[in-house]
Amino acid sequence: MKIGASFSHRHLKWLGHDPLVAIKEFKTLGLKWIRLGCYWDEIEEVPGNFSFQDLDPLVKFCEKEKINIVLTVGMKAPRYPEYYLPDWLSKQLKFQRLSRMNPASSLLLDTTLNFITHAVKHFKKNNAVKIWQVENEPLDQSGEKWWSIAPNFLEKEIDLVRRLDPIRKILINQWGNELGKRKLYKETTRLADIVGFDIYLKHPIFVFFNFFNRYIGPLDSKEKIARIVQRIKSEGKDFWIVELQAEPWEVGELSAKGDNPPSFLPKDFAKNFKYGKSLKPSAILLWGFEWWYDRKLKGDSRYWNEAIKIISNQSNSQS
Repeated sequence: MKIGASFSHRHLKWLGHDPLVAIKEFKTLGLKWIRLGCYWDEIEEVPGNFSFQDLDPLVKFCEKEKINIVLTVGMKAPRYPEYYLPDWLSKQLKFQRLSRMNPASSLLLDTTLNFITHAVKHFKKNNAVKIWQVENEPLDQSGEKWWSIAPNFLEKEIDLVRRLDPIRKILINQWGNELGKRKLYKETTRLADIVGFDIYLKHPIFVFFNFFNRYIGPLDSKEKIARIVQRIKSEGKDFWIVELQAEPWEVGELSAKGDNPPSFLPKDFAKNFKYGKSLKPSAILLWGFEWWYDRKLKGDSRYWNEAIKIISNQSNSQS
């Protein structure tokens, strides 16, 4: 089983850290897979002017150090606010809350496909890029206005990536905590080569005047999720856990405050990883590198040390 982690240079900057320094620390963990994201609003700040200056050094570092890349392309990318439309485009669009992005919006479709074209052409020459992730949780409602991407819009994006690069596989991920309720895995399985679930064992669902917090995990039993995974595999598709919670998730906080956020403690690392492995994915990408790194620099190495332990144990079990 492959093991890796998501790495958001955008979030690291927001935390006040240099991504080029952070990725060197990423290497010391011994992870062989990394998920990077193309953030559209920083790449095409001016219409038709594409700059990959933030990602290029990271991709080149991974190539040099033989770290395999899953690269996310499209309007969505890892980390809140989920959608990264450039300002010049957002001002022209009139999408309301709960809107679904569909091909009827020719402006959005044309500009998105143009962005994906430039991103794929730019990065496909790099051998470290192994897999294209088209959008991030595209079919799920998310972000500030709870938008989602329609399957026929996503299909056009995927068809484009396949034409531009017929060799690499395409990964589509989705929120894995409500599989039975949303049933989006059927559409994801149809479209993708690799189906990815994002699983969080403890996240907040309700707040009442900041006095009452309630946390929840997957709505489906582990047995039901395992049956869904088996169905995906029976259709000839690979299965990954693209985000396995290894970071706290607290209400209203982009980065959890305090030393011991209740949604994820150091002791939860082993429990969550064991849960993820029980679903028999081909790969697990941990979610939370930026958190472990930030805590370590602030003098709290507990999360970093637990990550090292999990990664080392997994590597030893495969040697």
